Formats: sequence, C-alpha cells, structure tokens
Amino acid sequence: MNKADFNKMGYVTSQNSRDSDSWFTPLKYMVSVKKVFGGKIDLDPFSSIAANELIGANSFFTSDNSAFDNIWPVVDSVWINPPYGKLMGKAVAKFIEEYKAGTFKSGILLCNNSTDTKWFKSLAEYTTAFCFTDHRIAFYNKDSKNMSSNTRGQIFLYFGQSPNSFKENFSEHGLVLSKF
Repeated sequence: MNKADFNKMGYVTSQNSRDSDSWFTPLKYMVSVKKVFGGKIDLDPFSSIAANELIGANSFFTSDNSAFDNIWPVVDSVWINPPYGKLMGKAVAKFIEEYKAGTFKSGILLCNNSTDTKWFKSLAEYTTAFCFTDHRIAFYNKDSKNMSSNTRGQIFLYFGQSPNSFKENFSEHGLVLSKF
C-alpha cells in the first residue's frame, strides 16, 4: 500500500499515486469563489499545474515552489484548499500570517469543519463569514474521478470586507453565517 509523501502533503501532486491530500475542488464551488472575487483568483498557495487548470489563479505555489519558503505576492484575492494532513496547522498559520500582514485583501479557505482543533479556532478568530456545507463535498482526483472516501463535512471561510457577496454566492452550498 502506498503512503502519502509527507514532504509533499498539502499540494496537489503531479505524480500518478492517489495521495489523500491531492483532492481537487469541484468546479461548482470554484464558480462561487470566483464570483466573490470579481471573476479572478490572484493566488492559490497550495496547488499544482494540473489543479491550476481548473482554478485559473494568476499565480500559484506547488510542492516544488513552496508557499512556506517563498514570499507571497501582494494581491487582492487568495483561494486556499490547504493540506488536510500533517501540514494543516502550518498552512493555516501561514495563511493567517499573510492575511494579518495585508498580503491579500480577501481570501476563501476550504477545510474540514473541525471546530475542535486549534487551527480551526485560529481561523475563526479572523474570518468574517462561514459557509457550513449542507453535504460532504465529493472531491475528485487529477483523473476527474470522484474520491469517495470523504468522511467529514466541510466549511468555506471568508476573510475580507465583502461578507454579503460571500453569503450571496455561497448560500446554495449550505448555511452561511457572518460576524457582522
């Protein structure tokens, strides 16, 4: 049985293996993300060339060009589907660090709704709106095959000054709550 490469966890791999952290976000959610961001995503910090074909970010980091080791460009919008494994806490901390530093104006982060974790608490402190999905997301792999092993519910967290736009575009996916 193949095990995930912990050095590459959090990035959508270009390898042929089925890494449990290499789950692509379905298009319908990316349509909502892009609407909130005015039609474009400036940065996807945990991605791959294959994933960016769907995401269409102006810039992105990969396992070979790590978001942990490189300076993030100053942008308007950041989309992040972070690692769900060993690097989750580190990825969340980096995202929050960049948000607090003003590196980006608005961001949307997709993760498990693990409200009992330290990393979730840190996200909740800074987010301006949440969308608790009313279903489990059927992620897919680079071969466009559904990954059927998703055992948890997800949440989209919005960071920025347009929570009404987030609510308008994410209400179809679940319950949206705002801090305002």
